[in-house]
Amino acid sequence: MNGQLEKVRTALATADGKLARYQSHSGLLSVTSNAQAMITQMTNYESQRNALDLKLKNLQQVSSELSGKGGSHVDSYLVTSLNDSVLNSLSEKLVTAQNRKASLATMYTDRAPEIQQLDKEIASIRSAISSVIHNQEVQTQQQLKSLDGAIEQYKGKMGQYPREALQVLSLTRSTEVLGKLYMFLLEKQKEAAISRASTITKNRILDTALVHSVPVSPKASKAVLIGAFLGLLLGLAVVFARFLLHKGFHSDEGILSRYPSIPLFGKLPEYEAFQSVGDSAKIKPIVPSDPRSTYGEALRLLRGKLYLDSGAGNAGKVLMFSSAFQGDGKTTVVSQLAVALAKDGKRALLIDADLRHPQLHSAFDCKQSPGLAEYLAGNAKLEDCTRVMTRFDVPLTCLPSGQTPDSPVELIGKERFAELIDKARSEYDYVLIDTPPFPVLSDGLIIARLVDRLVSVIRVGETPRSAFKEHIQGVAEIGCPQALLINGAPTSQGGVYHYHPRSSVRLDLENRVRSLISQFQRKR
Repeated sequence: MNGQLEKVRTALATADGKLARYQSHSGLLSVTSNAQAMITQMTNYESQRNALDLKLKNLQQVSSELSGKGGSHVDSYLVTSLNDSVLNSLSEKLVTAQNRKASLATMYTDRAPEIQQLDKEIASIRSAISSVIHNQEVQTQQQLKSLDGAIEQYKGKMGQYPREALQVLSLTRSTEVLGKLYMFLLEKQKEAAISRASTITKNRILDTALVHSVPVSPKASKAVLIGAFLGLLLGLAVVFARFLLHKGFHSDEGILSRYPSIPLFGKLPEYEAFQSVGDSAKIKPIVPSDPRSTYGEALRLLRGKLYLDSGAGNAGKVLMFSSAFQGDGKTTVVSQLAVALAKDGKRALLIDADLRHPQLHSAFDCKQSPGLAEYLAGNAKLEDCTRVMTRFDVPLTCLPSGQTPDSPVELIGKERFAELIDKARSEYDYVLIDTPPFPVLSDGLIIARLVDRLVSVIRVGETPRSAFKEHIQGVAEIGCPQALLINGAPTSQGGVYHYHPRSSVRLDLENRVRSLISQFQRKR
């Protein structure tokens, strides 16, 4: 465009110079009005012809680009300069499809369905553009042919003028044609500049991007290390949070350090064979602990501690077992201790004084009624209320709770209960009383005044610290001698000696092996 403008500008200056020199030489400064009108009309025809000629060249260039190999891009400015709404719409669709293909080409190969679909769409648009361009080429050529015919007619009419006037007419026509052509090209140059400015970006490439031969991310080793570290932190945070939010004691050492002034009656590990059944108040029938197990050793140690505490006379014979919270295992402890005392030949009486949630009759698989409630109410004799358990090959007397009364505290507070304790003290070696949690229920406040010692059962990791604190304070106000029994204490396998007696069959087998070895050595 710039080259054409320079050529037209030079030609216009030359034509203006020739016209001025000829007018000065011939003395003919102007022409008639008819001649001037003819020159103006011919000038308009020449301008129209130049515009059509430029349009034809643009059409031919676009047609050449469309017919090129490799699906070359079509110059959008050449299409828009044709001022055709159909071509403008097709050009926008073509540019959009080509940009989509360029974007997908970075991720897919030419055989990908997405790329092949876009190729078909682009080919269809290019075919439509080619058809419109061909039709406009034919139409433009016909218009040029008509203009050429009209111009030739005006040239024939100009032959009637004298030679001098004809020369002025010719020079004037050239000057006006070149002037209009120059203005037309100048206008197109401005349009091209505006179109170019709208498509040029201000971004500049400073450094060429480096393409790595291997992926730069993700880095598996780094991701694994970070994930492991974060997982460790999360695990520690969960453990630390659970440790701080836990309401119970974390270990038996924590219990002893918190209450050092309370005498320790003993420690018992978790006894898995004796658990509650669901959410009901019943428990499984009791199973005597294996004397060779860790629990059996701890139970015998507890029994020996009881012998030492009772000493001579009746001191320490009547024991009350209570806890601060339901589910601390006091019923398990008192049942196992009673069986251990009976196996050692002691006369033991086990009383279920928990008249609200009785469990001893379920533990020993015996009838609940008549029991303590019927005896205290005066509805049954003591001989009819007690049960002698012989299922463990030893006599163990159990006094179940009986039917649950409407007011357990009133029955426990009767003088008949105190008389029962005094009678049991004289007839049995040990009296073990299972009572409800204290101070949640006030039954223990009455029973504690009649016993020799109150054994507070606490379960590691289960009994809430606040509830056990209230329990200890309530017992201290009663003034009853107290002892602490830790249930569910962890055991150390290194400190336990296991005794496994060998059977006679095993001994006979060992003797035969030794005899064979001795015979083989003698033969050698």
